[in-house]
Order: sequence, then C-alpha cells, then structure tokens
Amino acid sequence: MTSIQIEIERAYSPENFQKLILEAIDYGFSNLGNCSKKRLYKILEKEFNIKKEEIPQKIQEFTKAIEEIFGLAAKIIEIQIMKWLYRKINSKCTFHLQETDFSFTKYIEVIRETIGID
Repeated sequence: MTSIQIEIERAYSPENFQKLILEAIDYGFSNLGNCSKKRLYKILEKEFNIKKEEIPQKIQEFTKAIEEIFGLAAKIIEIQIMKWLYRKINSKCTFHLQETDFSFTKYIEVIRETIGID
C-alpha cells in the first residue's frame, strides 16, 4: 500500500490546475525540441484521440499513449513533468512508498485529491 502525505501551500482552482498540468507537460516535451513537441501533440490527437487541452482530464490515456510511443523512456518525461509540477505548486511533499511502482497517474491523482479537485 502507498502512504503519501502532501501539503500544498497554495490553493488552485480546477482551471488553474489544468493549466499547470498542461504547462508541465509542455515543459516535459520541450526537452525533445520544439518540432518534436509539436509532432508529439499531433500524434496524441490523431492516433490516440487526445487533444492537448483534454490531457488534464485524460491523464490515464495520456500516460498510456506516451508509454506506447516512448516505451521505458516515457518515465523520463513523466519524471520531468512531476518535477516541474512539484516546483511550480511550491509544495512540501513527503512520500512514503511501499509500492515499487509509483506512477505519473498516481502522482497527479494524489495532488488533485490534496487540493480538492476532482
């Protein structure tokens, strides 16, 4: 079982949090280069039916898509996104993990629950 404790120092509306997720994903994709980032958004939309603006509502589908596209390398992108979010929300997070697989999807879910966004 995963034990996670998160304290968020700022309050976010659902819209602001969705914007933060998109900014974080943009940051994670930017490491691939601007042309690759644009191409990746097109692939997500055409092959996986995930428009950029829908990603915050389709985190599980997004995660599966980038894992299908990049394989194990998707974890590097996910980590970059999580680091950016961590810095941006100015949070104090303590993670007590008993599971070996703490996923990107779970991270987003925990933050949403903590700041009261469904």
